[in-house]
Amino acid sequence: MKRVQLRHVHLMAGVVLLCLLPIGSAFGSGFFSWTMYSGSGEYRIDIHVKDASGRWHAVAPTGLADAASPAAGDLLVGADHFRRGPTLTVFRAHLEDFARFVCRERAGASVEVVLRERRDGSGAEHDTTARVDCR
Repeated sequence: MKRVQLRHVHLMAGVVLLCLLPIGSAFGSGFFSWTMYSGSGEYRIDIHVKDASGRWHAVAPTGLADAASPAAGDLLVGADHFRRGPTLTVFRAHLEDFARFVCRERAGASVEVVLRERRDGSGAEHDTTARVDCR
């Protein structure tokens, strides 16, 4: 009898974990789920390259798509204006790495990348900026 009860307790604990962890992740940072597709929103990517004379020049994200990985290329195409897409948790975490990639692709003294996100349709933006020295 005790063995049957213990089995039911384990079964119930498993069901609770399988249901609650993904649900809990939807309201948090996505720690317990695959964060790439844990939500969606609108985003835009602003890229500026500083030349040797100190002037800043805008670079269209679409122009870098062919040189990027297929996944990054999909994010870059059309990102010079707000577009709907997946939550960019991973991209945001590696924004400085992306800025270094821009350094390799576009000659310049430094690069600034601004990821602008609107998550809930309210129009409120959340900006993340990365600036790197290309020398």
